[in-house]
Amino acid sequence: MIGNNQMLDLEAPQFDWPVLLTYFAISLFAMCAAFSVSAAAVNKLAYDAKSFRTVKASSYFKPTLSAAPVIALLTIAMGAALLLVWVSISVLSSVSSLLMFFTFPVFFVVYFWTVAACSLMPAVAVVEKAGFSSLKRSIALTRGYRFPVLGTIFLAGLCSIAIQIAISIFTFLVTLTASLASETLGAILSFASSLVAFTLMIGYLCIVTSLIYIRLREIKEGAGIDQIEAVFE
Repeated sequence: MIGNNQMLDLEAPQFDWPVLLTYFAISLFAMCAAFSVSAAAVNKLAYDAKSFRTVKASSYFKPTLSAAPVIALLTIAMGAALLLVWVSISVLSSVSSLLMFFTFPVFFVVYFWTVAACSLMPAVAVVEKAGFSSLKRSIALTRGYRFPVLGTIFLAGLCSIAIQIAISIFTFLVTLTASLASETLGAILSFASSLVAFTLMIGYLCIVTSLIYIRLREIKEGAGIDQIEAVFE
C-alpha cells in the first residue's frame, strides 16, 4: 500500500489516506468474498467426499451463492462485535493499569468462546440453509463440546499457518523480483498471491469444521451422513 521503497525503508513513507483507505476497503471486500465463497463451496465438497457422491461443478453454484452472503454478513458482524469488545477493553485499560490485568483476559475468553461456538456457522448455512439463524444453530451444536472443538481448530490452524508461511515466502520472492521490473506488476502479484494463500488456508479450515459439524450431529442427533446430505435435495 505504501510502496516498495517505503517498505524497504529506502524512503520516508508518505501516507495518502484516501488511497490507503480505498485499498483497505477493496482488500477487505475481496477477503470477505473469498472467505464466504470458499466456506460455502468447500463445506459442500466435504459432504460430497464424505458420502462418496459424484462431484458436479454445476451443482455447487446455487448453494454456494445462496449461503455466501449470509456467511459474509455474519462473519463481519462477529468481527465487529469482537472489535467493539477490544476497543472497550483498551479504553478501560488506559484508565488504570490494574484494570489491564483483568480486562485483557476477558477479551481472550470472549474471542476463544466465539471461535469455538460459532465455528460451525458456515457449515450450517450451506447444509441446513438456516440463513441468519446459522449462528444460533452453531452455538447450540457446540454446547458441551467447545473445548474439543477449540483444540481441534487450534491444531488445524497451526497446520494451515505453516502452509501459508511456506506459500508466502515463495510468493514474496516472486513479487519482489517482479517489483524490480514494475511496481504495479509487483502489487498485483502480491495481492493475488495473498488472496490465494488466504483462500487455501480458509479452505483447509472449512474442511475441518465441516467434519466437526458432521460428527456433532451424529453425536447429538444420531444423524448419519445420508440424513445430513438429504437437506441438499
